Amino acid sequence: MHSLRAWLFALALAMAAAGAASPEAMTSTQTRIAADALVREGKFKQAAEMYTQAIALDPNDKMNYFKRAVVRQGMNALKPAVADLTKVLELDPSMSKAIERKAEILKLLGMFAASEAEYRALLAFEPAKASEALSTIQNCAAHKAMADAAFASANFDQAVSSYGVAAECATRDPALRTRRAEAYEKKGDLEGAILDAQRASKLATGDLGALLYLARLHYAHGELEAANSVLGECLRSDESHSGCKDAYKRVKKLRQSWTKGNELLSSGAAADALVKLADAIAVDPEHPRYAPALHALVCSAHLKLRDAAAAVAACNLALRFDERFLDALLRLGEAFTMLESYEEAVRAYARARQHHPNNPDAQRGHETAQRVLKAASRKDFYKILGVARTATTAEINKAYRKLALEWHPDKWQLPEEKAKAELKFHDLALAKEILGDEEKRRRFDAGEDVESPQPQQQHNPFGNF
Repeated sequence: MHSLRAWLFALALAMAAAGAASPEAMTSTQTRIAADALVREGKFKQAAEMYTQAIALDPNDKMNYFKRAVVRQGMNALKPAVADLTKVLELDPSMSKAIERKAEILKLLGMFAASEAEYRALLAFEPAKASEALSTIQNCAAHKAMADAAFASANFDQAVSSYGVAAECATRDPALRTRRAEAYEKKGDLEGAILDAQRASKLATGDLGALLYLARLHYAHGELEAANSVLGECLRSDESHSGCKDAYKRVKKLRQSWTKGNELLSSGAAADALVKLADAIAVDPEHPRYAPALHALVCSAHLKLRDAAAAVAACNLALRFDERFLDALLRLGEAFTMLESYEEAVRAYARARQHHPNNPDAQRGHETAQRVLKAASRKDFYKILGVARTATTAEINKAYRKLALEWHPDKWQLPEEKAKAELKFHDLALAKEILGDEEKRRRFDAGEDVESPQPQQQHNPFGNF
């Protein structure tokens, strides 16, 4: 309603200035004057519509086309503006300000050859200005040609640099931005590629191919949420776009499976988490960013299930993609420790420290693994009692009572058998003493030397019965 009032007000002003009796009686000039009033108020869309009415009233008035071109340029409708200026120059080839404006817009659009032709036409009217502009446009065109040649020869550093110079001239050309994005992508700089692709997608309004390319870059860079957002924008413009639809389904499947797998793992449902993580991996099993992270989560799930061998396999799959991946190296060390492959555990933690020297978990894990390896030559109290390293106190006591009954020296008569039973009985008592004491067990598990008392003659092995 406000726009309509402004439009009617502009009409009234124009009619009053021209002495017209009604809107129907307005001439092309009066209509243009009304459009000028709208321009001064910043109402470019309404002004463009009124200039169009003025053109309909007099299609041979160059000023109607010129002023509509100026408004269209202000609205970033550059190609329609060029069409208007072309019409102006058909009506008056000597209108220098139309030549200059057309040449400048063509330069902004990256149409360097056409822009150069217009600046050459301007030489007849404004030689100094035209000569300076020609030097600039020729430099821009030369850098674009250099960039194209560099890209073709796989010299992507040079391509990025030269496309950058050309893009400073053609600030409204989405194709140049896309081309430089492709050069950035080829040289492995996905962040640079994304910045240019974002700019290109804004310049190429309605170009869903530009949005699909931007989404693909976000996906390649490991930015699932950003990729999902861009694909959603594409589908809001055209819900039937096959490229965006297929990519959206792929991203959605990966996001949902990954998120659910994480949630299940955090809640302790490791077996169920493995199913969802496998679904996520199946979406893109060779992706250099997603695959290692997912395999590392699989490794963690197997560790929670106490399946150390499967954990080692999963961590190694993660490290196949990225040998520096900290989480995978730490979990690998943990898995080898669970397998009692202490030398392998030390090597895994050493790799973690090599690649991440300031990481406290890598340092702590390496030092612990070294102590455990050193302690491995000593008696393994878990093996003596026949229990797992994760055994509870109740399980330790139960195992001790059973074995103490079996190896009590009083059950053996032959001297050799009795001596063997006494040694075994002594080891059982020592194992129960160490593992039954929370602090001593913690120190033993950490690979520390644990002080233990000498066996006592009057020890009652059935004291806990």
